[in-house]
Amino acid sequence: SMSPKSLRWRWEAKRSGIPLSEIILKHSLVYRAEEVFLIQQGSGLLIEHVSHPDVVTSDSDAVSAMLTVIRDFSHDSFSAEAGDNLETVEFGERTLWMVEGPKALLACVYRGEAPKANRTILLSVLEQFHSLYGAEIENYSGDRGARPEFQELLATCLTQQSKASENTAKKTHWLRKPLVWVLLGVGLLICYWGWSRYDLQHRTDSLL
Repeated sequence: SMSPKSLRWRWEAKRSGIPLSEIILKHSLVYRAEEVFLIQQGSGLLIEHVSHPDVVTSDSDAVSAMLTVIRDFSHDSFSAEAGDNLETVEFGERTLWMVEGPKALLACVYRGEAPKANRTILLSVLEQFHSLYGAEIENYSGDRGARPEFQELLATCLTQQSKASENTAKKTHWLRKPLVWVLLGVGLLICYWGWSRYDLQHRTDSLL
């Protein structure tokens, strides 16, 4: 708690008026998925919602309704083609990603810069919902009963990456390059040749 890094973060929090926890997240996270919403197409009803344990959530039903209104507004006002959909909304340090299916849409709130590969994760989860629970989603009428299987599937979207793990990945990334292994092999051969020459010369001198 008294390290130079911690003191800098505390000073930044005091100077900016931002809570220390927010400053720590800002400097230690690359990204974190904070909330995921499964929303019925057409009606905009919230089917299920999960969030990261450290995130204080607001009224999920109200958020779902607002997302639906924003999506419909953008589609009606700016969409040039029938297949165009709202995919990303940025607000401060958070970004909302949305992927749509025929019966439901999935919305995920990220803090930081999530990799583009995460959209594949969202699409995969939405496809599983349609495949496993398509009829239940289509006939959903607003009854928010306990659905642990829905929550478990949505929870797979709550991914995150810290800057420490990113730095470790960068440090080990060079080991995956073929040229590095070729150079290491050449270096070992040179060392072996040099040691063989030295050993031969040493034994020759001893015999003489």
